[in-house]
Amino acid sequence: GMASGRVALDVRPGKPLVIDVLLSQLWLSIARSTTGDNGETIVQRVRVETTSPLHVAVNGDHVALDKVTFATDGGALAAEGHLDGQTLSGSMSGHLDLELLQPFLRGNVQSLSGDLKVEVKAAGTLAKPDLRGQIAIVDAIKVRPKDFPTDVTIGSGVFTLDAGGVSV
Repeated sequence: GMASGRVALDVRPGKPLVIDVLLSQLWLSIARSTTGDNGETIVQRVRVETTSPLHVAVNGDHVALDKVTFATDGGALAAEGHLDGQTLSGSMSGHLDLELLQPFLRGNVQSLSGDLKVEVKAAGTLAKPDLRGQIAIVDAIKVRPKDFPTDVTIGSGVFTLDAGGVSV
């Protein structure tokens, strides 16, 4: 990967930690090796880059993520948010290529693919988050749990998040 920008750090005894990160450019390529149907090794790569500056500011228990847009192999995804102590607010919208999550799920998931259209807002607290919005399946979700012989496929659908929970 590659990053270009600045990081400012202020550490003083008895004062809250202050960090300010402004990356004008961020480019990552995440690679994962998996085994194909015939036992061959397949390297899967997912590209992620910012198309707008990435700015995160931390001041003690206050964290702010200014609106940032990411370009991935599956489309664009925008996010922004704030965490003030235990109170959170934020939003995410765009396309999410589920292959991006594979490197983080190595222990339980052998393979994951699909594309989601996401329009979600978060509020509430860390203990009781309030998520609202929709997640629509654009390209079928295929999940193969570790040591499972076949994929579990969800071909289409819309998940609606509101105060009552999740509806399909």
